[in-house]
Amino acid sequence: IDIQELIEQSIEISNIENKEIMIDWQNHLLEPGFIFGNQRGLIGALANVIGNAIEASPAQGTIQIHLYEADSHFKIQINDFGCGIPKEIA
Repeated sequence: IDIQELIEQSIEISNIENKEIMIDWQNHLLEPGFIFGNQRGLIGALANVIGNAIEASPAQGTIQIHLYEADSHFKIQINDFGCGIPKEIA
């Protein structure tokens, strides 16, 4: 599975109803990256995390998604700028 395509499909699914949130998607890989796994399940899981970041973000907010390779692994970093989880819940 092309990991870049996986992320792009997950963004599209999770952001389809919310055009107020800007997604800053940056691929830091020097070469295409491929992974093994269940594509549908991986897209669903990643879209869920992105959807959670969208829900946590203020209106007209930005979510940053970065893809890195580190130690022969891929790292997907998702940052939102919401208020966070209250201490009494965390």
